[in-house]
Amino acid sequence: MLRLLILREKIRIFYGKYGMFIIPAFKFCLVLSILMLINLNIGYLNLLKDPMLAVSLALLCAVLPFSAVTVLVFLYLLANIFSVSVEMFLAISIFFSAVGILYYSFKPGNSYLLLVVPLLFVLKIPYLIPLVVGLGSGIVSVIPVSAGVLLYYLLLYIKNNVGVLTNELSVDISVRYLEMFNRFLVNKEIYIYMFAFAATIVLVNITRSLSVDYSWEIAIAVGVTSLLIFIFVGEFVMNVTLPVMELVVGLSVSALFAYIYKFFVFNIDYTRTEYTQFEDDEYYYYVKAVPKISVKVPEYKTEKIITVKNARKNRKEEKLEKSEKVQSDN
Repeated sequence: MLRLLILREKIRIFYGKYGMFIIPAFKFCLVLSILMLINLNIGYLNLLKDPMLAVSLALLCAVLPFSAVTVLVFLYLLANIFSVSVEMFLAISIFFSAVGILYYSFKPGNSYLLLVVPLLFVLKIPYLIPLVVGLGSGIVSVIPVSAGVLLYYLLLYIKNNVGVLTNELSVDISVRYLEMFNRFLVNKEIYIYMFAFAATIVLVNITRSLSVDYSWEIAIAVGVTSLLIFIFVGEFVMNVTLPVMELVVGLSVSALFAYIYKFFVFNIDYTRTEYTQFEDDEYYYYVKAVPKISVKVPEYKTEKIITVKNARKNRKEEKLEKSEKVQSDN
């Protein structure tokens, strides 16, 4: 455990020194992964499929704030969707513009979640999002997370129905919109994941805020349990079958990463908890103080080690120098 604490402290020191380079590098990797994901799934616009363009956009996003990064990636996505279906382009533009206005009216920030959620779905660990967001963010983050779930299934829908979307038959536009939304909204997995993630974020956030020992560890356990319950109940109610093994493995990996996140962000020593109370003219105050776990990184000093053989050699050389000096004096 001590080695882990020392490693944690070294990472914190390293981040403190080089944070100005680490954050842009993270943005670059995140944006490049998202752009490559878009190109692999719905990259139907040849102009945007050039890998050097994706790298250039990722480099540009590395120096932009996350709100601007989200807008730029969203425009990149819309350009690809426009080449497939004008109707889908208009529908997605209106919907996500409304989501953006709604979210930024309450709490700007955490817009990167809209990009991270589809990526974690591809990596088969989307359950990490409600756990980490519930631990480290507010309940309002339900909005970008839910929008991210919807965005992933929109990309999946476009990929699987590109033939239908590019059909140029002379059909009334209202009929095309109705058919498009009926095909998309019939996917019940969307509702299961959106509800399960939103409810889990709320439960985890409430639990980790409780004034009880090991609240963050309990919150992780509550989050994993709630995800299992909500997903299984959703499967039963909506008559949907989801891969059980993929769910179990994804939840296990997500819980492990959530605990690692907790270790680096919220690591305190409950064995040294202190209680105190004081008062003023209007209130009594009861305070519970729990110290953080902190260790000092040991400093290693290098010392010159002289072997016995070298020491004898040095003494012989010193004797020779003295005898030569005596002879020269004589």
